[in-house]
Amino acid sequence: MHWNKYEHLFLKGEYPSRDKLLSGLTLEQLNKIPEGLSHSIYQEVWHLTQWQDAVTSNDESKLKLCMEGYGFPAEDLKSMEEWESLVSKFHAGVERIFEITSNPENLKMQIEPDIPIEDTLSCLAVHNAVHFGKILAIRQMINAWK
Repeated sequence: MHWNKYEHLFLKGEYPSRDKLLSGLTLEQLNKIPEGLSHSIYQEVWHLTQWQDAVTSNDESKLKLCMEGYGFPAEDLKSMEEWESLVSKFHAGVERIFEITSNPENLKMQIEPDIPIEDTLSCLAVHNAVHFGKILAIRQMINAWK
């Protein structure tokens, strides 16, 4: 089997798969903010998905919103359908990453002056890893991890 660096960085590597981290949760668990923390699992996933969408769509208006502190949603998740839609949006962003990285010439594209998208995607992978680490910790704190 061929090793894919981007699949490793964005879906499967270094800790539990993102699918496992995002599954098996109830609406209550997704909205719960453990004492001492700032965000719920839903808010963490929403945040990282917005950033990922801004980067992978190369949409200047979305990037500007993120840079200006387009942080976390103020309202709770309303339904499991809304959650499933958010998870689908996360996966669509990962698919766009795979499309971009499938052609080595694309990796030279620049979102910001003098910064190739390959470097931007590395930064995005670190950003996502921070938030998925928080998600794992929240799951442990609310007894939603085995």
